[in-house]
Amino acid sequence: MDNTVPAACEYIFKRNDGLSDRDDLGGILCLDSDDECEKNKLDGPDVIEATDSSNSDEGTINEVPTRNGKKIKANPSIWKRNVVKKQRAAGEEYTSIYTNKVVPKRVTGPACKCIYKCFSKITDTDKSSIINAFNAIGNKEKQDTFLCGLNSVNNVQRRRPLVKGTPEIKKSVSCTYKIRLTTNELIVCKIAFCSLFGIGKSLVDRLIHNIKNNKPSPQDLRGKHLKRPNKISNDIIFKIDAHINSFPKVQSHYSRSDNLNVHYLSPELNISKMYKLYLEKNDPEVFEMIQKGETNIKPIVKYDYFSEYFKNNFNLTFGTPKTDTCQTCDRLKNLIDHETNLEIKRQFEVEKEVHIRKAEVFYTDLKSFVQKSKLDEEIELLSFDFQQNMPLPHIPCGDVFYKRQIWVYNFCIYSGKTGKSYHYMYDELTGKKGQNDVISFIDHFLKNLLTPGVKHLYIFTDNCSSQNKNNALFQYLYTVVQSKCFNLESITHRYPEPGHSFLPCDRCFGLIEKVKRKHERIYLPESYKEIVKKTSKKFNVIDVSRDMILNFSDYTKPLYKKIVKSVEDQKFSIMAYRCMEYKKEGLFCSIYGNSIGFEKFQLQKKSAILKFPEENLPLLHPEVLKIKDAKFRDVQDLAAKYVPPENLWFYNNLVVEAE
Repeated sequence: MDNTVPAACEYIFKRNDGLSDRDDLGGILCLDSDDECEKNKLDGPDVIEATDSSNSDEGTINEVPTRNGKKIKANPSIWKRNVVKKQRAAGEEYTSIYTNKVVPKRVTGPACKCIYKCFSKITDTDKSSIINAFNAIGNKEKQDTFLCGLNSVNNVQRRRPLVKGTPEIKKSVSCTYKIRLTTNELIVCKIAFCSLFGIGKSLVDRLIHNIKNNKPSPQDLRGKHLKRPNKISNDIIFKIDAHINSFPKVQSHYSRSDNLNVHYLSPELNISKMYKLYLEKNDPEVFEMIQKGETNIKPIVKYDYFSEYFKNNFNLTFGTPKTDTCQTCDRLKNLIDHETNLEIKRQFEVEKEVHIRKAEVFYTDLKSFVQKSKLDEEIELLSFDFQQNMPLPHIPCGDVFYKRQIWVYNFCIYSGKTGKSYHYMYDELTGKKGQNDVISFIDHFLKNLLTPGVKHLYIFTDNCSSQNKNNALFQYLYTVVQSKCFNLESITHRYPEPGHSFLPCDRCFGLIEKVKRKHERIYLPESYKEIVKKTSKKFNVIDVSRDMILNFSDYTKPLYKKIVKSVEDQKFSIMAYRCMEYKKEGLFCSIYGNSIGFEKFQLQKKSAILKFPEENLPLLHPEVLKIKDAKFRDVQDLAAKYVPPENLWFYNNLVVEAE
């Protein structure tokens, strides 16, 4: 495949948002260690998009920099001045970046004219090997150190003028220059020494000066001076710090223990907006010129510097808009922000802190039991939930916003022991999202997919009453334990604080949504199933049929009491409990996750025999489910316009309710 891109293209890096690869839920999101989670967490879905910029003022970009993280990292090895330095050190021909003249490659210089005739003592082969070995070093500092090792500095033994009548030369030291030929060293004059290595006298003088000052390993100080006329002053840096710190910051809504040092700015902000606000506040004249559309503007603090400073000096990120947040957190935050009485404000702050710590207990225990389930063969952890409904047909046309569509459901059960997730997928012609549907999928998992040898089951779900917190589910789980069905001795069901219910299933749903966004048009339920299968090797799709969905509630309801009270005559309050333990002795409920104070309940009637029948229970939906007439007409209208003929069979088989 040809991956070449025209030279006149501007490369723009974008990052796929959605469920971030490493967000404030990192500890919960990747409870398993599957390759896909690790890849997304470490690398992230970076995309390179090429757009035509042949008419752009900024010109073209010839090389695509390596991108391994949130920002493009500098690569000094490809900077022009560093390339020239390497070429010069290697003795290659190069073009000066200052004079723009071509400097020839380093070669052996002319022979000396001294009385010792140094060049006559060295063969042409040795001359070539000397300069080639010196060029092969390829590093300025190493070459200088090498040359220093061939020079020696001695005290002047005798001082006399070279010619009678001339003043005496006051040398401070006497220098000896040597060259190394295999194992032999040969003393040569200074001119011969410079010619053999292709260097100038000034370089040798500098090295001798360093040796005299006890600096046998010179440092390359080119470009390392402190004369920086364009350096940003400390006052400007102080203003940048003050500006960035002026924006309100918050901690993560979830799992603060994993993100103690990470704070989040408003999702409505970005670095570009912060930079414009900085100019408006600290450089209003430049800001007005930018607003007028002027281009030849040189602010003191440029955007590139502001952006780099923000990324390197602040552990801040921009939060995504929150949905389905905790009502208690929002209510207390509003009270804290607007309360003027310090004592009352402190009470609200304490109440909020207690509430958040109670929420964190749920996630701490979730992580703990995931690890226990992997180490102990008798323990299993399950988490389950429904994904957001997926529409059919899924098309980008505007008509879908005004039309009803067919829904495809995905019920995910995540196993902490195996790290795998099982996706029960079906459309609304097969089933619904009620309590019996959920119980049927759990029953199917326990019968067919539960790891053998498990005796203690831990379930972590949200507080959705119609699916996870209702009498039908309580009665089913209670019956399973009382009848020792599936060899389970106990089941513990944990619920989080409302609004703090991010589960491992949600990580699975986020990965599925990423893949789904790449598909512009989807017409059949089977297409959604293929998307889930291809998302991860640990995603297993179970095709749900009507004979899998059984009517458990009608069977268990006559076996249980209508009004349930504890041994201490306390009423059974479903929504108040955060922990329910099903044991042979009864049901133990607590309003706190780790509380040692439980209320004991006996749910069954005295004469009831809790046992599932050997024959199959009645089907919940004996026939294909029908859809309402208004929805039927909308779906048929969309199908007629946008669905290809080979996929119309699904929409032609829809059954409408009789009026």
